[in-house]
Amino acid sequence: MNTYGTGLKLRDAAYGDAKLLFDWANDESVRNNSINQEPITWENHLNWFREKLNDTGTKILILENNDLPVGQMRVVMQEGCWTINYSVDKNFRGKGYGKKIVLLTLEKYPGDSFRATVKKENIASKKVFENLGFKSLHSDNDSLCLYEYRYK
Repeated sequence: MNTYGTGLKLRDAAYGDAKLLFDWANDESVRNNSINQEPITWENHLNWFREKLNDTGTKILILENNDLPVGQMRVVMQEGCWTINYSVDKNFRGKGYGKKIVLLTLEKYPGDSFRATVKKENIASKKVFENLGFKSLHSDNDSLCLYEYRYK
């Protein structure tokens, strides 16, 4: 049974999503689970966001359930592989949206490879990647887990 309903979709981010993404990026839990934990200023975010929207090697996607934004996915092409960064709105965590946003991204780019870096204490994200068949890679950093997905 589909617990998400029929209204679940990924869409490309637009400039009008700047404030939403800014708020999500500065959420306390998101900052704590980020490699760079410093808060993000509005001016820096706008400059970064404008640049990323025009960068063909970066895709920013919004996960919506019945047109309600519930999370974001950013993938950046590095060395022939998409590097994943995602988050789920604090009001929708623990409902399976993390797994769904990663799965929909894999489906959106069939045949592509993906990597993710996750802090060891971020159990929820580690479970998402492990449950979707990402392979655990060796990390030289004891506080980080590395995952890779190669299309079969």
